[in-house]
Amino acid sequence: CIAGSCFSNCTNFSRINIPSTVKYIGDSAFYGCSNLSQLTLNEGLEIIEKQAFNQCQKLTSVTIPNSVTTLGSYAFAYDSGLTSITIPDSVTSIGNSAFYKCTRLSSVTIGSGLTSVSDEIFAYCSSITNVSITEGLTKLGYSMFNNCVKLSSVVIPSTIEYIGGNAFSYCSGLTSVTCLAENPPELGDTAVFYNSTCPIYVPAESVDAYKSATNWSTYA
Repeated sequence: CIAGSCFSNCTNFSRINIPSTVKYIGDSAFYGCSNLSQLTLNEGLEIIEKQAFNQCQKLTSVTIPNSVTTLGSYAFAYDSGLTSITIPDSVTSIGNSAFYKCTRLSSVTIGSGLTSVSDEIFAYCSSITNVSITEGLTKLGYSMFNNCVKLSSVVIPSTIEYIGGNAFSYCSGLTSVTCLAENPPELGDTAVFYNSTCPIYVPAESVDAYKSATNWSTYA
């Protein structure tokens, strides 16, 4: 394992290769490594704890291996150089704000291993244009995509049962939402979508149910 804060605020290296024998990266292990630009995570790694790579602004890409099961809170937050991320099917838990304010992140793929996600995971990722959410996810967390101003459309899978408040709040570029769930998912108490004029597409047989459902009726 790599212990918590082991290399925190070390600015004298630009690349690191985590060997396959490492299964655990501790809290804030590489926090504030502002010159780290190349990171290789190998198969065998299982847990990336909170703030492990927080504020590593020169990282442009990270491949999360298929062995990883847990991403901690703020694990890659404020990594303003990241442009894309794929969360593999092996990941079953993501903490709050894991990619918070990754302002150049433009493409996100969320694997099928997750059933629910915590709050603000991609909040203020102002360059996101494309999001792929696979079937299996049942919950979108509070403010999950809050202030993702370039996100233009989203498809919510049929397995979704709950969408947290402000999930797509201030997504001013959002022009369409497609929700594939036959039964209207529960919506959080605060505004989920940016405005009431964004078209929302649902299964044809469920239109009336959505129009009368609590909070969905706002967008009828």
